[in-house]
Amino acid sequence: MITAAQGNRQIGVTEREGGTVGLDHISQSDLIAHHCDFVAYMQRGKLINNQLKINIVKNREGMSNVSMLFQIDFPTNKMIDSLEVKPPEPKKGGKSDES
Repeated sequence: MITAAQGNRQIGVTEREGGTVGLDHISQSDLIAHHCDFVAYMQRGKLINNQLKINIVKNREGMSNVSMLFQIDFPTNKMIDSLEVKPPEPKKGGKSDES
């Protein structure tokens, strides 16, 4: 099952301050995030309209906190190319975040 949810009002403040968007930024219902195995946050590029940024916020079967940037042809809704993939930064102690 796939569902979509809108971000809450705090998401804009978090992005402006350079923070990381998390499960607490899902609007209306935390039950969606609580029961899901996989949660991704998608944001269309603000300066370059042919880019889509996807952050894996929760992934029970693999790594979370992974950021990806894709080139998109929005009129046809096709992913053209993967531009960048950033794995999670290591936590203190040298281990990366794997949920």
